[in-house]
Amino acid sequence: MNPTTEAGRRPLLTVLAALKPYLPRLVVIGGWVPTLYREFGGLDWHGHLSLTTEVDVLTAPPIPVEGVPLDMLLEAMHFVPGRTEGASAVWTQPGPEGAQIEFLTPLAGPQGREGLTLPLEGHGRVGGLQLEGLDLLADFTSSLDIPLRVGGETEVLPLRVPTLGAYVVNKAETFPRRRRHEAGDNPKLAKDLLYLRDVGAAGGSVTGRVRDDIRAILGVRKRLFSVRRARNNLAMTCSGALLPDVLVAAAAILAERDSVDRATSEADLKGHLSVLRDLVDDVLAARR
Repeated sequence: MNPTTEAGRRPLLTVLAALKPYLPRLVVIGGWVPTLYREFGGLDWHGHLSLTTEVDVLTAPPIPVEGVPLDMLLEAMHFVPGRTEGASAVWTQPGPEGAQIEFLTPLAGPQGREGLTLPLEGHGRVGGLQLEGLDLLADFTSSLDIPLRVGGETEVLPLRVPTLGAYVVNKAETFPRRRRHEAGDNPKLAKDLLYLRDVGAAGGSVTGRVRDDIRAILGVRKRLFSVRRARNNLAMTCSGALLPDVLVAAAAILAERDSVDRATSEADLKGHLSVLRDLVDDVLAARR
């Protein structure tokens, strides 16, 4: 499925239609961000993108109730919670083409609470999975105009997404901490490297925006550590010192996606992650 076509974007558009009253207070994060910027961000974006069907939605409490709580809106669109009891962060439409949402929320309290679902007050069964680092994505956002067909007419919705610089810093800083599944490695680790690679490979229009965004992030003193840790993770990944098995897994996915051999895809991956590493180095050096 091609995410640049209306059919390819159907999971995202379904989620936006369901969450429409709350979109001004929500931020779409995760794998859809590069696609949204390529299609609606006014950038000269080059290269392929990796497809995702799950829509990650950042909920930074409080989210006041706008007439109908989120769980009732989702149930009206035939979404069902991933848990039988209590608050659920994952909501899915049944069927092979059903959309899936994962609600995420910035970690509140000690690090030991990371990965726990925090009920979203006033919204019934909806909760947010608490993760460290999401406050960066809540603090640095852009608005993109997304066309949505409703009842035969097209409506333009302003959608909040992280700035590209915040997206890169967050992915690079946090991907090594991805949770592991009970059996084997979490495949989202490899996907995170691919999302970063696709931004690094997108051309000067995109990397220029990333550079400007990171400068803005460094205008907030407390964010310096996040940017430095993101840079170090990129450098260690390129050198093979950090999660080399994940780099190999990401290269395998890239080889299949772009129909190239494994050696070419691994060199491509390292090369474009290095573009981001060098970009961050330049911004940090200019700050001194």
